[in-house]
Amino acid sequence: KRSATSARSAAAQRAAQAAAATVESAVAQSAAAEANSALSLERLVVQLGPDLRAVYPFVLNFGLAGEVELSGPASKAVRPSGTIRLQNGDINLVATQLSLARDHPNTIAFSADDGLLDPAVDVLLQGDEVRAL
Repeated sequence: KRSATSARSAAAQRAAQAAAATVESAVAQSAAAEANSALSLERLVVQLGPDLRAVYPFVLNFGLAGEVELSGPASKAVRPSGTIRLQNGDINLVATQLSLARDHPNTIAFSADDGLLDPAVDVLLQGDEVRAL
């Protein structure tokens, strides 16, 4: 009887130790999450190019360049500002091939004042029989 009782006691002790370790891990993860939520970006500049491309195979392929500045808390949507230039590229819409007009600025502009990740897109695409603004 004594050995069965001591075996149960040892198992209960191991279970208690495992539970304590789980609680300690959860507390550490919670503290890490709190520390991460306090992380904030202040005018982090991301430079794009010269060989950066936005590609969706068989559909679109654009060369990108420019600079975007990020500010705000990392745990929420940051406030971007800056302009990305679409230098060259095309879109394949099954029966229609469209290309960026070379004489147009073709930009994606972000404004921190808007506070949203909702850029102003100014792109001119043209094809043999189609011109889209």
